Amino acid sequence: MEQPPFPTALVVMVGFFGLIAVTTDALWIRVGAIIAVLFVGTVAVVKSLPRRIVEDEPEPDDELG
Repeated sequence: MEQPPFPTALVVMVGFFGLIAVTTDALWIRVGAIIAVLFVGTVAVVKSLPRRIVEDEPEPDDELG
């Protein structure tokens, strides 16, 4: 398994949207920022998961018989 690079930009985006969600007074901006935090946080977690390296497997024969 290969470890991907740390998603620094996504973590910064989570912090930015989190700051907006905490500091704003408008309800619709707060709800949008919370949704953005959840979405970008999920993407950051998925991007940081190790990826499996697929080995070259022999291709099956196309002939039946």
